[in-house]
Amino acid sequence: MIHIPRVPNDVVRMKFIPFALKNDAQRWMCGLKVGSIKSWDTFVDIFPERYSRTRKTIGVRNEILCFVQLEHEPFWKNMNMFKELLTQCPHHGLEKCNLRQIAYKSLDVRTRTIVESGWGRISL
Repeated sequence: MIHIPRVPNDVVRMKFIPFALKNDAQRWMCGLKVGSIKSWDTFVDIFPERYSRTRKTIGVRNEILCFVQLEHEPFWKNMNMFKELLTQCPHHGLEKCNLRQIAYKSLDVRTRTIVESGWGRISL
C-alpha cells in the first residue's frame, strides 16, 4: 500500500474505494449522498451490510427455489438440507405454503409416492 507522509492510511483507502468497486457496487457507491461515508470504518460497516447481504439473500433464495433431491438421497437428508437453506436465509420472503410446494416438487418420483402414501411428512 502507498504510504504518504502525514496522510492517514484511512484517507488513502477512502480514495481507492471507487476504483475497487464494480458494477452494482460502484453504482451504489455513486448514488450515496456526498459526505455520507466519512471514514474507512464507516465504509467497512455499511458496505457489507448493504451490498453483500443482498447478494447472499438472492443466492440462497435462488437455491431454495431451485432445490432438488439428489439421486439416491434419502428423504430425511433432503429435508435436512432444505431446512439448512432456510436457516441460512430466514428473511427469504417465501410463505410457508410456498416452501412446502417447493420441498414437494424437489422430491424424486419414488419419494413423492412415499410422502403421498402417508409414510413421509413435509414439516417446515
